[in-house]
Amino acid sequence: PIDSAKLKQGDILVVRESNDDYVDAIKHSIGVITEQTSEDCHTAVMAKKLGIPIILGVASATKDLFNGEMVTVQVETGVIHKGTPANMAKRLDNTL
Repeated sequence: PIDSAKLKQGDILVVRESNDDYVDAIKHSIGVITEQTSEDCHTAVMAKKLGIPIILGVASATKDLFNGEMVTVQVETGVIHKGTPANMAKRLDNTL
């Protein structure tokens, strides 16, 4: 089980699959990334019910994202970037 007390303001919860133990953690997060693909999974239903953005079906999320790592999530497009929005803009500017 995830200790929701360890989540800090601004944290994004990254999980492999649904679990009732995640409800408190979902409530304390500002977003959820899950490897599950179903919009009917418990994690997705709880996040939507609480108004918390969720990205489904990120196959390697629990392997590629680490505790304390800074990520930027674009929920509208389902895109996850490592780093802050400022770093994203800098990288994009460098590629033009």
